Amino acid sequence: SIPPNFFMQCPVSRDSTKKALMETVIQHLLEIHAIHPVPVDQHGQGFCSHLFVVPKSSGGWRAILDLKNLNFSCLQKVQDEFPTTGAANLLDFRDHQTHN
Repeated sequence: SIPPNFFMQCPVSRDSTKKALMETVIQHLLEIHAIHPVPVDQHGQGFCSHLFVVPKSSGGWRAILDLKNLNFSCLQKVQDEFPTTGAANLLDFRDHQTHN
């Protein structure tokens, strides 16, 4: 199934330092196949996440990829497949344990 349309045009920073950092981050994410260009015939389908930079407390910049919409959609699918019966079921993936 095709996810809801969450595509939005995002402004490009006019700050040359931020712009260069964003281009470097995007190139790295493309190289490791974490993101891919959207084919023209698929524009308006799927999810588009905001990528932005924030200052680090130690100096420099940190790139943030906001996956909120994708995470919410995945959570909805899991909740639809595994409805709870009154008590919330929690999965702790760090310890690989199921808690009821």
